[in-house]
Amino acid sequence: MRLFLALPAAVPIIWGSGPRRLDLVLAALRYPATHLDVTVGFHRYFTHRTSLARAEAAHGTPAP
Repeated sequence: MRLFLALPAAVPIIWGSGPRRLDLVLAALRYPATHLDVTVGFHRYFTHRTSLARAEAAHGTPAP
């Protein structure tokens, strides 16, 4: 609980000022995009196994 109280107080000290409107807009736009990327990545990995490197690529040897 103390963290939730300390974090908003620490932001102006670390940044020198509070977040600007542009900071909040960019955070609001990037947050869903980041979650979508992670969701798609997990889906591809666990469903299709397309994120796995082939043995040649993993060991740095050229493929035939």
